[in-house]
Amino acid sequence: MKIDKVVNENPKNSYNLSEEKTRKVVDFLEQSKEFEDWVTDIRIKYEIPELGYPQETPDEKFAMEGILNDDQLEAFFEEGQRMCEKLNLPYYWWSSLSYFAFYNIFYTPERLPVEVYGPNKDDDYGLKSTKIVIKENITKTELLSLIDSEWNVIKSCLDQLPKPKTHRFERSELAKRIVEMRDVSRFSFKEIADRLSIESKDPELADLMNEDYLKMLYHRYKEHFPR
Repeated sequence: MKIDKVVNENPKNSYNLSEEKTRKVVDFLEQSKEFEDWVTDIRIKYEIPELGYPQETPDEKFAMEGILNDDQLEAFFEEGQRMCEKLNLPYYWWSSLSYFAFYNIFYTPERLPVEVYGPNKDDDYGLKSTKIVIKENITKTELLSLIDSEWNVIKSCLDQLPKPKTHRFERSELAKRIVEMRDVSRFSFKEIADRLSIESKDPELADLMNEDYLKMLYHRYKEHFPR
């Protein structure tokens, strides 16, 4: 099967593989009978012209989303993913295989080792969350670099999340109060926890009012502000 046209739609995008590197795999695919049979079969299955649809026009007459419904589109892309696995190609080549079957144009694959998902749905605990999904075995340096490059996207997702509630007590003020109650009033840590829990009338703060947490604040305050 001859693959004449290799296109890099976003040459400035660092995630896009170069045309030169893409061409090396294309040369392999041209010799693959398995790939040729797959393209033929999938075009028959989804009633795609023998040489694919013409490339999208300004009026999007041949836009994939307009020709295939949502269920067909999902299944069509899954076909590309399975073929990608069979040919032992990196996972991010699947869209290039699918688009070739549809348009007869081989687009350079877009490598996305890290993807960001916004808080569109509640998680299992009923809370909104932003997810950063790592899809490749990358180094810490690569991960931090990718997070930095995608920070605007991540930040826009974070901005949609609820802001944490602030407690009536600042931590330093709380620690000072604990020291006074312990050293001056001679309350036990349990007594202090009980009193502060009642005073706060804040369920979140009440959950923190345990003896171990109060002891930690007490000793830290004494260490940093010795009398």
